[in-house]
Amino acid sequence: MSARSGADDMSKFQKRSRVSRTERRSGGHPALPSLTLRILNRIARRLKQMIVLRAHARLLRRTANTYDHERRRDESNADQGEKPRVTSAMHLAQVNIGRIKAPLDDPIMAGFVSRLDDINALAETTPGFVWRLQTDEGNATALRPYDDDRILVNLSVWRTMEELREFVYRSRHVELLRAREEWFEKFERPYAALWWIPAGHIPSVDEAKERLARLERDGPTPFAFTFQQPFPPEAGLKALAASM
Repeated sequence: MSARSGADDMSKFQKRSRVSRTERRSGGHPALPSLTLRILNRIARRLKQMIVLRAHARLLRRTANTYDHERRRDESNADQGEKPRVTSAMHLAQVNIGRIKAPLDDPIMAGFVSRLDDINALAETTPGFVWRLQTDEGNATALRPYDDDRILVNLSVWRTMEELREFVYRSRHVELLRAREEWFEKFERPYAALWWIPAGHIPSVDEAKERLARLERDGPTPFAFTFQQPFPPEAGLKALAASM
């Protein structure tokens, strides 16, 4: 073996050793340039947004006939001799968000997760309920409409303010409100908003985010308000007409 050949072999061995050490540090994969990592992260975020949009599209398709819920319930009540209720021209949409203290599969969140199905079923059987945001899993916890993955969104539609208030503050739902601090971090900005919508309209997540943003920027207005400072349906109708 020549001296030059031996030097070449030693150089190759050193290169392989450096690559091997790099792979060990990177979990078995060659280190990627920072630009490549940024591109991959950007692609991952885009894929995540596409997944959320596709999930929202599926739920819109699944809930295209949701507003038949009241009609079927009224027909059932009529069969039992009850007078059918009259649906108003405006319904009330509500959104609330919260930042969970840990991932949903963490033991800290077990109490919240275990109550989801029961509370959602309670909402659907409460007088005045019209629609709620959900995926194929029956809830909306898989949707992450904000950059922060810890923020969950709850979006629903009700017939009147009084019926929504009854569910939120005078049903078993109030147990979740009392225990909220066990599962959710304190929010320093508005996390709940109400607004009037035409009966039959299904609010989107982007629409709900816009209402929350406006509530934070302008305070309670007919465009977005709170239980503490509500506006009547007529004000919501005027706000809707002004925005068109």
